[in-house]
Amino acid sequence: MTWSYSTSDLLTSPKDQVRFLVGDTNANDEQLQNEEILFSLNVRASIWGAAATCCESISASLSRRADTTTGELRTMYSNLSRAYHARAMNYETQAVAMGGALPFVGGISIAQKILAETDLDRVQPAFSRGLTDNNNYPVAPAGNEPSVPTEGPPNVV
Repeated sequence: MTWSYSTSDLLTSPKDQVRFLVGDTNANDEQLQNEEILFSLNVRASIWGAAATCCESISASLSRRADTTTGELRTMYSNLSRAYHARAMNYETQAVAMGGALPFVGGISIAQKILAETDLDRVQPAFSRGLTDNNNYPVAPAGNEPSVPTEGPPNVV
């Protein structure tokens, strides 16, 4: 397993971008290996989602450790765990806002309509409206409906 971070690659390397967002930039205090960050990038759609996954991973790792006190020195892993969890929630919100699903409006582009109609794997619509359909004429009565509306309440048998 490897750990690397380069500020010169920050604009082009998603791994270094996630490492920057997580705050794992100190080679003397490594939190995540490169492979763990690459896994997060593989399962999430954006660097914000990958950063959220990485922060949750660090939070889970820290939550397994017990808070310790040695004389005047206290090591509060639970506070660190909560801080990483809060950071993960923040990045999760940003992932939805910046890289989440966007609404799709179909039927605007002629090319998209033609592509959809010629797609053999597309489920065919239950009904369609054609060029020769005339929606101005009333529909003929069906079944035992009267052809002309009658005055007054219907006959009750």
